[in-house]
Amino acid sequence: EALWNWLVDDRESASEFVLTQLLQAPCGSWRDNLVLLAEETWYDSPGQRSQLIDCLLDIALKRRNDVDAAAEPVSFAAIRRAASILPVEQLDRLSDFLRPSAVNTVAVTLRSLVRIIEAEIPSVTCETRLSERLATLVGKYIDPDVYRRGDVDAMLFNGLLLLAVLNPPAFESAVGGLRGLNRPYLFCQLREELLTMRNGWGVDERRADDGRIDKAVAAIDRLAHQAK
Repeated sequence: EALWNWLVDDRESASEFVLTQLLQAPCGSWRDNLVLLAEETWYDSPGQRSQLIDCLLDIALKRRNDVDAAAEPVSFAAIRRAASILPVEQLDRLSDFLRPSAVNTVAVTLRSLVRIIEAEIPSVTCETRLSERLATLVGKYIDPDVYRRGDVDAMLFNGLLLLAVLNPPAFESAVGGLRGLNRPYLFCQLREELLTMRNGWGVDERRADDGRIDKAVAAIDRLAHQAK
């Protein structure tokens, strides 16, 4: 509680203390608490931000394989905070969290990735570890038998949003599977979210788009028309 209060009263000094402790703390409840506190920290220094990213991703990679009660909230907090300051060129660093583990980190990672590209679009799209993993996940979730089991709506939706930006050919290949789900409203929701994302980008991001969103929307419109 004292640290929470310190972060409120003197965020800069308290943030430096949290980072220093995170870099030194061994595994245990103290480090877990520092990870949770890290979501309230702020760093102007690129060096400190890089240190925090490295530290949190390393902790998350380890804690996601644990089974104690704190493993899930700590893993989630570490991924969220690291992603919140992760440069868009380093998106691939989150791809490991889209793989099976004791703590299921897929949903929180997909949402964190979407938040990154909502703010800044990658200038280059290509076949990367991340885009390949996204295509695999979307292919799994869009299977009618898997979809009927529930709990995959948000993950499928976020996966498709990410593919539209990161790997347009994979998006066009995957999005056709929506017809097999008998959920025509998903076409409308996906279209609206992509346009909202583009409208939220600045001038530089729109220039870097290279028509990716327009192509994704055109593919959705074609499929939606065929589904009628």
